[in-house]
Amino acid sequence: MFGQCLAQLIAGAYLSEIPLRMGVAFGETFVDPERNIIIGKPVGEAFLLEKAQEWVGGAFHASVPAEIGRIDGIGVE
Repeated sequence: MFGQCLAQLIAGAYLSEIPLRMGVAFGETFVDPERNIIIGKPVGEAFLLEKAQEWVGGAFHASVPAEIGRIDGIGVE
C-alpha cells in the first residue's frame, strides 16, 4: 500500500504539471521533531538516490523490502 500511495502521489503531481522526483530507502532512523532533526543511513541513501535520477518519478533503494516496493504485483528494485 505504501508503494501504491507514492505512485498515486507522483502521478497526481505529474498530471497537475508538478514534477516530483523521490528516492525511498528503509532502515533505522532517529527523529527529533522538537529540534527538526532526522538522522539515519536511509535518509542519506534516499537523498543520493533521488539526486542520481534524471527523470520525474521515484525509485526504491535496495534496502526497501520487496513487499513495500511492489505495486499490483509488479516488483520495483
